[in-house]
Amino acid sequence: MIHWIETLNTELFADLIKGSALILFVVISQLIVWFLKLRLRLRYAHATKDLADMDEVQEVSLAYFRRRQILDVVRALLLLVTVLLGVLFYNIQAFSFLALALGAVVINQKENINSIIAYFYLLSNYNVGDDIGMTGNFGEIVRISLFHTIFAGKDENGEYNGKRITIPNYQFLLNPTEEQNLKADTHRQIVMDIPFSAEIYGRSFDVFLKELRAFLDELLPKRNLRQVGSYRGFAGAQYKIDIDYNAMGTIVVRLAFISRARDAVERKEGVVTFLEGLKSD
Repeated sequence: MIHWIETLNTELFADLIKGSALILFVVISQLIVWFLKLRLRLRYAHATKDLADMDEVQEVSLAYFRRRQILDVVRALLLLVTVLLGVLFYNIQAFSFLALALGAVVINQKENINSIIAYFYLLSNYNVGDDIGMTGNFGEIVRISLFHTIFAGKDENGEYNGKRITIPNYQFLLNPTEEQNLKADTHRQIVMDIPFSAEIYGRSFDVFLKELRAFLDELLPKRNLRQVGSYRGFAGAQYKIDIDYNAMGTIVVRLAFISRARDAVERKEGVVTFLEGLKSD
């Protein structure tokens, strides 16, 4: 009897040591990750304090969020390692009650469990900085955590709209996502509808169209396959023109061309300025 009690005490002491070691491992590892994230946040604040160029701000911000994402992944892996060590250290039978409790948690926290599963799917398919759209929300991924993903909202022109969008991870398993090209250096298609009236422009349509083509030939460069992004139909072309009538019977010239996002407004401004100049002739 005494020997059994001594053996039991020895096992309890050993389990206590193992449990204390696991707790110490969790505390130290999480403190290290917290310190690294704090250090990263301070560096980011210092690096962006005097930046005025939006491209530089975006580059520094993406680097910050990507490093922060790495720390989040490390944190999740450390917790996973802790659970595995606990299973190895202790008798598996001791976890029977825990397994039952875990089953109840899975039933009551189905969405959170699905979000954790989706977390690993997101890590393997998306990166911080990717532009995607889902359920009517568009934006740039800035963080993928265990339970939710955070977007920095953008409009269709790639401009940040000031929105912070949080989507539960499990939604990515239920809804289709659409990859977007909303970066300032990506190519996009610009479409402009130009109504024509001989009275307004003071010239016939064929003369107007000839002058418009001559202007566009000087304004827009001819692009190769690498300079059109996903719009391969524009490879080797400067622009495309289509002509039709609208519901009022007015001639409408549809102009389409490829431009980098950062240059799109300037290109459109050049076209509008030219057209308004024709009206005043």
